[in-house]
Amino acid sequence: MFKDGSWFYKVFVGGLFVALCATTLGIPVIVGYQVKHVRGMIAREEDIMPDWKNITGMFRDGIAVLCALAIYLAVLVSATLVAGAAFSLTRLGVSIGIVMFFWMPLVVIQYAKRPTLFACFALVTLTSPVAKSPSTFAATIGISCAVMTAVFALGWMSLIIGWPFVIFWGITVHSHILGQLARLQ
Repeated sequence: MFKDGSWFYKVFVGGLFVALCATTLGIPVIVGYQVKHVRGMIAREEDIMPDWKNITGMFRDGIAVLCALAIYLAVLVSATLVAGAAFSLTRLGVSIGIVMFFWMPLVVIQYAKRPTLFACFALVTLTSPVAKSPSTFAATIGISCAVMTAVFALGWMSLIIGWPFVIFWGITVHSHILGQLARLQ
């Protein structure tokens, strides 16, 4: 990240979009930025962090990934209801956690490779990072979870004003790790 001469500007703009996540407007843009970052890592571009160009394209990519994740979440919740489990907020929280921490990285990588909503449901290619190298996938998820936990836990130290920027930095590190996993495929 620090090899990029304009890293401060990129983190600043990303932090503003993280702050906009409170209105849900920033969420698709941040997810689209993750897709753009993974796509750049796959293409082995020199610029580590993507520029904030074509925000409408990032928004569109983010919406597609979020729609795919919503469908996966609906299927997971429906399956637990069909299995006879009573609906509870705990089960919903566990379902959201599974989709966000284990399935979202796979969907982001798949969409970065093939930018269509239907590509997010090609289960064989979607799960190929897990099938080809389960230990690498587990390490990727573990490191990403550790980074994001540290960012959320320690972000308050940067005071309220700096917290969105620290969170965006963590999202960027997470995206970079996902890009490295995607390169291995």
